[in-house]
Amino acid sequence: MGPAPLLALLAAATAALIVGGAMTLLPARAAPAPGVAAVPNPIVALLGRLARPSEGVEQADINSQLTQAGLPGRRAADAYLALRTCLAIATPILAWVSWHPASTNLRGAAVVLGIGVGYYLPYIVVEQRRGARQKLLRRAFPNFLDLLVSSLEAGLGLDIALRRVANELQIAAPLLSHEISLVNAEMTAGISRVEALQHLHRRTGLPEIASLVQELAQSERFGSRIAQALRTHARAARVPQLLQSERRAARSEEHTSEL
Repeated sequence: MGPAPLLALLAAATAALIVGGAMTLLPARAAPAPGVAAVPNPIVALLGRLARPSEGVEQADINSQLTQAGLPGRRAADAYLALRTCLAIATPILAWVSWHPASTNLRGAAVVLGIGVGYYLPYIVVEQRRGARQKLLRRAFPNFLDLLVSSLEAGLGLDIALRRVANELQIAAPLLSHEISLVNAEMTAGISRVEALQHLHRRTGLPEIASLVQELAQSERFGSRIAQALRTHARAARVPQLLQSERRAARSEEHTSEL
């Protein structure tokens, strides 16, 4: 057997591991594709452990990126690292086997490029997923603040108001509703309100939530009215959306005038 078939077999085995890692990153409700169950998860976990950064700060950044993309936990981190490793191996092999240019230098350049593309492709996909998730959360955040302020001004306590808002947002903003429900669950388990909201900020990465945590911490420390502070915060949170709407309206008017 020549080197080309061996490389093809190695690429096929690597692709099988890639499928196994990708299925690990899929939501639990997604049905696995036929044949995927044959890929042993321990192999994916082993590759993830081998590819795990030695620096704790870098590993923390990876965990934060995955969590904010909606992929929390050690299993997702192992699958992500395994995917990067497998793609960095499989992509240059496929480039070497499938492309036969006249120049050897071009073939070598394709292999090097394949390593870079294969290694950074999962990072790009996860970043796009994180950006899309943050966009959904940011869009629903002003409505969340308005509902929270209304509940507080109606005489509800903050903890009860958070539970009520989470229930009311289940249809309009299910993602934010789920995140607020996690905050409520943590507070029920005995975690302080500020700490639970700090966890929310780590899971979402939104600066708006960091500002909210700071507002609530200051209100608790100095005894000021939480509803008044949140109303000011809600008005500030709507400013970017209003500016974006004005920019879209201006572009629409320009396009209409051109026609």
